Amino acid sequence: MAEPNRYQRSRLAVSYAIASQAVSVCFTMVVPAGLGYWGDVKLGTSPVLVIIGAALGLFAGMQQLLRLAKQPTDSSRKK
Repeated sequence: MAEPNRYQRSRLAVSYAIASQAVSVCFTMVVPAGLGYWGDVKLGTSPVLVIIGAALGLFAGMQQLLRLAKQPTDSSRKK
């Protein structure tokens, strides 16, 4: 007896999932730099915290992208 394909989703659901992942990666990269800018304005430490925040955001964003790239796709689950 064949198992029903529970991984099959509509194109709209797949599009929303991809858009959600893209927005999540963007926020992961942008928020630390924004917090660094805010900290620089409050503390008066010109570009130091922005640079640190941008570097941390880039590192975290790249890790998230690599994690997303390693996830199996729906087509690989159908086998």
